[in-house]
Amino acid sequence: MAYDGIKRAGHCTLCGIETHEVLQTWKRPGIEGFPRKIGAPHENARLVAIRLSDGSFIEITICAECLPQLPARMARLRSIVWDSQMFHFDKRNSFGARPLRKEQRDKIRADVAKTARAAFLGIIGVRKPKQDSGVIV
Repeated sequence: MAYDGIKRAGHCTLCGIETHEVLQTWKRPGIEGFPRKIGAPHENARLVAIRLSDGSFIEITICAECLPQLPARMARLRSIVWDSQMFHFDKRNSFGARPLRKEQRDKIRADVAKTARAAFLGIIGVRKPKQDSGVIV
């Protein structure tokens, strides 16, 4: 499957290749094939901390092959992060999340919009994930 620019847990944010063992996927319409549970990271997995212009930072997973390209692809990365946040917010009920009250939805949308306005200033750290870093999504 070609990468559609929507971040999936256990996959590279930039190119979409698998960076963690995928133990279980969703079968629900609209999110079928998305990882539901991931296991240990592959050797190619890297966690990258990026400083944002509002003083905060985000941590993303990318593959070792994309790491050298990252500084030149910050604009693309920012777009992927924004699109992915909106996709996951819109599909949150499909992913099994409880319904939100209107004020909760409004706050999350405001937080996502704030992150979207922040510029990605640069890399502040790179590390390999721990072997037991799998999560349930």
